Amino acid sequence: MALTQWAFSTDINDENEKRVVEETAKSNIFQKELWRNATQFDFKNFADYSVRRQFEKLSVLGIAALEESESKRFTNVSTEMEKNYGSATACVKGKCNLELEPDLTNIMAKSRDYEELKEAWINWRASAGKPVRELYKEYV
Repeated sequence: MALTQWAFSTDINDENEKRVVEETAKSNIFQKELWRNATQFDFKNFADYSVRRQFEKLSVLGIAALEESESKRFTNVSTEMEKNYGSATACVKGKCNLELEPDLTNIMAKSRDYEELKEAWINWRASAGKPVRELYKEYV
């Protein structure tokens, strides 16, 4: 799962997005099985703190608790937001198609020009934030 997520985060494309959705579905099935097994024990009374803590973590399902269709939608919303964030660009002082890394990050780190910083922030927010506003509402 981690490698699939990494592949998507570093190379955002439809194929990697599809893999993330598929791997998340498999991971959710596995997580539910772990949860079923872990919750059969009265782990809250385990003497060993480390073992008790591991069982406590396994007893929390997260998005695996959702129905399959809801989980898939959650994953799709999440990857769509990440895709937008990773591909958003902005224009600053007439230079367009500036990406977050390294362009906008360098401007934010090095510039002391208030107007340039303001323009970078506003244009970045318009490109990265505004398009996912409705998705974010669904996400939370």
